[in-house]
Amino acid sequence: MSSGKYRIWAIDTTDGNVWYTDVTCTTKGQYGCTGMFGNGWWKPNTAKLSHLSVSANGLLLWGVQSSGWVWYLGDGLGGSSTWTRVPAPSGITTISVSGDGSTVWATTSSGQIYQRPGDVTSDWVAIPGYLTDVKVAGDGSTVYGIGGGYAVYYRGCAYPGKK
Repeated sequence: MSSGKYRIWAIDTTDGNVWYTDVTCTTKGQYGCTGMFGNGWWKPNTAKLSHLSVSANGLLLWGVQSSGWVWYLGDGLGGSSTWTRVPAPSGITTISVSGDGSTVWATTSSGQIYQRPGDVTSDWVAIPGYLTDVKVAGDGSTVYGIGGGYAVYYRGCAYPGKK
């Protein structure tokens, strides 16, 4: 994280409402922003989600509703509240966008794994295996997942064509 303004996003687990607050990086250290200043006010967003993933720059948001519908917001810093529903396999429960926004991974309630580029026009690709949760590295080059018995798995080259 470099110096500048950022947005922190959160989901209220009692009702699924999505909230955000703006912060400013006040101290930049070796590993990114080590000091932040915020105004302390959380603002509501129109979405109701059960799972949310945000790219490192705060611009690209991917969310899942409890119904399994997948939503995308491409202007997370601009204050837009216009979410786009993205067609997805049924039963999506978790989702993760890479820090650079180049790839998105998701899992279903039955453990199926899916991946797609970080745009809203590409299709989902089924990935062999079963996971209950998935997270993508910042540059999209590695994906990590939780499987049965809470075993942790990882895979390099997050999607075909990623260099």
